[in-house]
Amino acid sequence: MIRTIPLTAIAVLALAACQQALQPVEPDPEAARTTLQPSDPYATMDVAVHGGDFVEIQQFTTPGGVSVWLVTEPSIPILSLQMSWKAGTSHDPDGLEGLANAVTYQMNEGAGDLPALAFQQRMEELNMSFGCSASSDWTTCSSSMLTDNAADALDLVALAFAEPRFDDGPFERHKREDLIAITQRETQAGFLSSEALENTLYPDHVYARDISEKSVAARTREAALAHKDVLMTRDTLLVTAVGAITPRVGTPSGRRLRLPSRDQRHPGICTHHPTRRPHRSHRHRLAPAPESRAVRGARSRARRP
Repeated sequence: MIRTIPLTAIAVLALAACQQALQPVEPDPEAARTTLQPSDPYATMDVAVHGGDFVEIQQFTTPGGVSVWLVTEPSIPILSLQMSWKAGTSHDPDGLEGLANAVTYQMNEGAGDLPALAFQQRMEELNMSFGCSASSDWTTCSSSMLTDNAADALDLVALAFAEPRFDDGPFERHKREDLIAITQRETQAGFLSSEALENTLYPDHVYARDISEKSVAARTREAALAHKDVLMTRDTLLVTAVGAITPRVGTPSGRRLRLPSRDQRHPGICTHHPTRRPHRSHRHRLAPAPESRAVRGARSRARRP
């Protein structure tokens, strides 16, 4: 029998709610807007329902200020969620190009008492996935899991945010992969042509910056940990979720992820805020190195689940 779980248990909203009893789905397709029962701590939270030919999207903002887009699908015992923040590689500090990608690379490379290998083994035991990536304007973390063990899976996701390790081994491995990729891209026609185009059209824009050997050498674990708090803030979080879940929630504890608010971000890292968005081709394609499953993209090195 497929069970549904409270949405707050979805990683970022209220992971402590993972330990509550599972809630059955009670869809009301006729209602354009629903309000949770008075007995629920979120009783005053409105849920806007957007109907469609194939799915119904429920949109709401939690009392903690997290924006959520939810598709309830009770026929499958799976929960898939994506957490996004509107800040990406264009926010890398000068001289530290590639720092956002270093942050996302490390997010599933160990947390708490679990080093990288133990963290990966725990994900396999739970039959779940978790990984993060960064594009020019967005940082995204995604996870998929079975609803039967969603509580344990979300506990692991919460641990990754609350106590990331950024150990020297994985951190230095990522730097080696970047150096290999920098060498390989110099023989790629697509990279060279796009580089020439961007340097001609908007040479001084942050979108025209590139990772370099110098920026890789300047990268430190401390800078990456501080930059995580720049990219991933509690009040800029957007959550999208699909699966056997409902908006009904328990007492929120989203702070368990220890995501700072924008006012609490680390003061030592200066970020960029682009003022214009020129068209840009995907030219920063770094060739894969054998040491990792990382997926390279346009100025983005995404560590996929």
